[in-house]
Amino acid sequence: MRDKIINNKFVILLLITGAVYFFLKFISPLVTPLLIAIIIVAVSVPFFDKIRRKIRIPRTLLMGLLMLMVVAVLGLLIWFLVTYVASGIPDLLNSFQGVESGITVFIRNCCDGIESRFGIDADRMETVIIEKVDIFINHFQNNIMPSFLGESLSYVKYIISIGAFLAVTAIAVILLVKDYDKIMSLLCSSEESRRALEIVWQVIFYIGTFLKAQLIIMLTLSTLCAVVLSIAGVENSVVFGIIAGVMDLLPFIGTGIVLIPLGIWHIINGWYVQAVVCLLLYAGCAIIREMLEPKLIGDKVGIFPIAILLAVYAGLKLFGVWGIIKGPLGLVIICQVYNGWKERTESVTD
Repeated sequence: MRDKIINNKFVILLLITGAVYFFLKFISPLVTPLLIAIIIVAVSVPFFDKIRRKIRIPRTLLMGLLMLMVVAVLGLLIWFLVTYVASGIPDLLNSFQGVESGITVFIRNCCDGIESRFGIDADRMETVIIEKVDIFINHFQNNIMPSFLGESLSYVKYIISIGAFLAVTAIAVILLVKDYDKIMSLLCSSEESRRALEIVWQVIFYIGTFLKAQLIIMLTLSTLCAVVLSIAGVENSVVFGIIAGVMDLLPFIGTGIVLIPLGIWHIINGWYVQAVVCLLLYAGCAIIREMLEPKLIGDKVGIFPIAILLAVYAGLKLFGVWGIIKGPLGLVIICQVYNGWKERTESVTD
């Protein structure tokens, strides 16, 4: 009975799937610095070995210098961001009156445009909208901003946790590089460990493929949006195109965060051709992403594009936003582990 269960492909596939889900759901968040360190070491060590043939510098020293540079750059970016936000808070608090006046003028112009186009009473519409805007601004000033400033300590803790994460990752990278040769010889000492190493390499290859695919899609959509908006005569088309392409990288946001408001703005101003172009362009970008992403990822990792698409959907349901990465990543791990079990079973049978 036990042998039948072990040799049942469906049962084995379910067990592997359950183990991978448990790892991605509960284990991976705890060992994320180590996983990132493994990826960095696996990618960088072959490159360092090429450098060492020309320059006699220890591998650990090279990696230490690289980690120092990366941590320093990220630290400076975080510092400048925090400094910029902190310095802008007083100006933000003192500028609500000007913002409110600007919003009022904008609403008045929009209502006048709607009245001239559709015959709707502009004064009544303006009064209702401005009342709602005043309520929102007062609520923001009296509730949201004090709450935001009151949570400053938690933001500081969050920044410290990011710094600790970077430090642990950098230390893990250096330690792995130091013992890289010993670890690799140990992993290659048995068939099981070699198979595990193949799975790790396949996962690393998938991550690289995923990042490359996202970059290609971003550049494609940015170029498409900039060109189409330029042809349609939209002002600042290049800027809007670049922003739309970058926003497409964010889950549930996409190019619509730029193109839909842009289309509504053109409808209000009576530029219907540009508005239709913006909305059609949004639909086209969504279709292009759905076509390119599974194709670019699936063909490279040897998995059908439809399977990658379903894995992204399942990942979103199981893991939230991170499921965009964890879903296909889990599919790759499941396929590799299952293929390894299948090969071993067939070799034992033969």
